[in-house]
Amino acid sequence: MSKKLKLSCLAVIYEESLQNSEVYSVEIARKLEMSKAGVHNIVGQFIEQGWVIKDHYSHITLTEEGNTLGAKLYKRHNCFCFFFRKYLKMSK
Repeated sequence: MSKKLKLSCLAVIYEESLQNSEVYSVEIARKLEMSKAGVHNIVGQFIEQGWVIKDHYSHITLTEEGNTLGAKLYKRHNCFCFFFRKYLKMSK
């Protein structure tokens, strides 16, 4: 899987954590339009890197490091979206 997709996944996990107290792989898969198995693989890598905690059949929780990185990615994404929509008149 590409680095870009992995970083997008982390940003979506962060975004979901802002809106819901519990984040589930199925929601991440739906938002990124990818398979649940793909999200499962990425989340496994995030666990190895210390960015998330997830028990078997449980919700995803960002660690402090994962939350910090997720926030940076989320803010960067929103800045780009604002620029593209406002100045380049691009839609979502």
